[in-house]
Amino acid sequence: MSAQVKVLPRLTAGPVARTVIGLLQEGPRFIGFGSKKVRLTDQVGYGRLLGFGHIKLLMGLATTDQKSDIELIDSIHLDFNIDKDQLGNITRIFRAVAQADRAELDAWHPPVPILEAATFDPHLPKSLSSNRMLAARIPLLFHVGKSGFEHINHWDEVDLCLTAREFSALRHLTTPATTSELEQRISQGEEGLSGEELESLLERLLAARLLWSFEPDDPDFETIFQDGAKGKREAERLSRALFDAILRAEIRQPRRPGAVAVFPVNVDSSIAPLALGFLFAVARQHDGGRLNKSFDFRPNWLTDVTAAVPQGRAVMLYSHYIWNSPRMLAYSARAKAENPLALNIHGGPDVPKYELDVERYFVDHPYVDIAVHGEGEVTICEILDVLEAALLTTDPLDLSRLDSVAGLSYRGPDGRAVRTADRARITDLDDIPSPYLTGEFDVFAEAGVPNVILETNRGCPYGCTFCDWGSATASSIRRFNLERIFDELAWCARNKISAVGLADANFGTFERDVEIARRTAELKRIYGFPRHFGTNYAKNSVKHLKPIVEILVEAKILAMGLLSLQSMDEGTLTTINRSNIKLKKYEALAAEFRANRLPLYVDLMMGLPGSTVESFRNDLQECVDREVYPKVHPTQLLINSPMNDPAYRAEHGITAAPSEMVKSCATFNEDDYKEMGKIRRAFLVGEKYGILRHALRYAHQETGQREIDLLCRLLAAADQDGDRWPALRFTFLYIPALMVPPVNWGWFLADLQRFFVEQLGIANDAALDSALRAQHAMIPAPERRFPETIELPCDYAAWHADVLIAKENGHLQDWFKVVAPLRSYGPGTLTITDPNKICYQALGRDFNSGVWSIWELASEIARPSEGALTV
Repeated sequence: MSAQVKVLPRLTAGPVARTVIGLLQEGPRFIGFGSKKVRLTDQVGYGRLLGFGHIKLLMGLATTDQKSDIELIDSIHLDFNIDKDQLGNITRIFRAVAQADRAELDAWHPPVPILEAATFDPHLPKSLSSNRMLAARIPLLFHVGKSGFEHINHWDEVDLCLTAREFSALRHLTTPATTSELEQRISQGEEGLSGEELESLLERLLAARLLWSFEPDDPDFETIFQDGAKGKREAERLSRALFDAILRAEIRQPRRPGAVAVFPVNVDSSIAPLALGFLFAVARQHDGGRLNKSFDFRPNWLTDVTAAVPQGRAVMLYSHYIWNSPRMLAYSARAKAENPLALNIHGGPDVPKYELDVERYFVDHPYVDIAVHGEGEVTICEILDVLEAALLTTDPLDLSRLDSVAGLSYRGPDGRAVRTADRARITDLDDIPSPYLTGEFDVFAEAGVPNVILETNRGCPYGCTFCDWGSATASSIRRFNLERIFDELAWCARNKISAVGLADANFGTFERDVEIARRTAELKRIYGFPRHFGTNYAKNSVKHLKPIVEILVEAKILAMGLLSLQSMDEGTLTTINRSNIKLKKYEALAAEFRANRLPLYVDLMMGLPGSTVESFRNDLQECVDREVYPKVHPTQLLINSPMNDPAYRAEHGITAAPSEMVKSCATFNEDDYKEMGKIRRAFLVGEKYGILRHALRYAHQETGQREIDLLCRLLAAADQDGDRWPALRFTFLYIPALMVPPVNWGWFLADLQRFFVEQLGIANDAALDSALRAQHAMIPAPERRFPETIELPCDYAAWHADVLIAKENGHLQDWFKVVAPLRSYGPGTLTITDPNKICYQALGRDFNSGVWSIWELASEIARPSEGALTV
């Protein structure tokens, strides 16, 4: 059924003061905003769980004029035994808000309409059925109005008004249940509802599109109400399948008595551990396979951390990354405690290389025997060579034998670290066998693991100080043989590997990378796999990226792109040793992604040495100018990065410990860092999620002020004068935590309209009205129905298209001077749809979640989204 077409009334300023109560996943919370006194809300009201007594107090305060506040507090205190001081605090907060401008609040009270229930949404049926699971579409925010707790829909209509008892009953709908189960939950005590009252409530929730309804076996049930359960179950299934495949491999390859078992320690069943696979493959073939006589390389590619640790002489191999180091160290400690004969060898990018860090590592982790620095394939073979004879006995190991082995530290007799000479990088990468082609990883294919990591080359020519990639692999890029790569890709395709990720630092640097993309596309056409292809694109050369993107797009195996910019400030780039990357090189790739209607993401870092609050703002504006999605990451001090070098730390005033966030340095202090954090949060909700994107584009042209500067003005006004801009303040302060409309987006945009007119001097005319209506249309709300078409006095879509054309033609910063004003465009329409189910699934999710980090609905003014390409 086609949705009813509604033309929004012209947006006008709503009530100056409003009070909001929220029903969240863990129960209702009182949330207020309005006058300056409401700042008490941040300390007293927000975060306080409310019971039925508190809800009745709010209802009484909003709807009863006969009782004084003291009488109301006394009655609630007696009826519910709630502390009077607590009730008094809530009362004072409520009065500060709700009576700030009572006359206007009284005048603002739209009628309660009877809305038609949707028929095109399978989870919003026309009528209730006893065998379906029901639940409220929480989080929900309600206005505390004179008639009760009001839900105000996207079109500024009160589509639901609840009594205190009904609102309290909603708490029992936060988890799914059938109507008979709900009757049992809700019928208890004074706040309970009768069967008829419950049916009435459910029907009104249904009509307002605020009630989920599911068949018991509906797959969407897990997606919405048991977020992560599906992924957890899939992980458990993969683990079982992988354990079974490993067991079958064990049966095929019985353990050899007398041989020293070598175990890879891996706790992730979703992907094959490439680094450990390289170690096994090269060690098994070393010196014609000689090590296989003394060592039993066990293909136990998934470690059961609940099972007994292998006993007797055993070599345990650990590959450390920042995300798995705690688990690696925990298992290493357990292995040494339960089996003192286990030799723990740790390597990977999260094992330290700087002298003081290495010394501290061995002190803090007394169960670590050997730490490998840099590439480990040759080192592990030499370790096993040198220790072979000693490991075949149970005598205490003399690790001083390792003095001749370069590239490691070992625990000396006194427990302290002993460092050997540095090891040169491997010259010929084809000396390292592929674990995919030697059979090491066949158990992953047998188990149906959907993801793999491949390497086509190693090295990075850039020595960026925040990253340990270039410093770890030197400046030259070394390449694996192309036929080997093709064979690995074919292995992936034949084994129905869904996602192939390349661990290259700069894919697209070489002409042969086009051939790699072409072979991947050919395999997709033959086998249907792989379906996804992820990599880090070349940072200083785009010559080969255009054909790569075109090939992958044509094969429908590329859904997004990622550029690792980190910063665009020249001073910051110099400080982090990244100034040799030419930023202009990114423009062609960005244009290519836009031409193919693919989303392009940009990695930015907040808190890089050399940066300031102003340079951070400029970085964000660069993303706005280029119309790309920003991913803004706080800078983390990686233990092996040049930024952690003691000399660099001293030069730039870095006090953070390894793995901590850099919150101060020579160019910014902790207060500056907090300010950057506030700007980051407002920018992500406004620009990335998109609730301000179109409004700020329009204001940029009208005022000549950049979007980031306008955003910071809004943020400052909301923070300093919250009673004047209550909806702005509430949105910036709470919506990143709640991730739902602030009761009604119209309130937010009404404040924005007043700010534009009163503070920026923008004309309150049809052009402003059109821009704000377009903005309003692009923001999700749970009750929306699609497709929806709105009529605009000025054709915003045509104006927006001209803005993009101007930017494509080199006017990134001065487009507002080139494009005609919006008011010069004639009337137009805008049609909005929601193919990616943003209104359905994305609201209420975590602010930092990846796939849901865009709220823009689909229309001709929307940016490309990840769901735009069917794979």
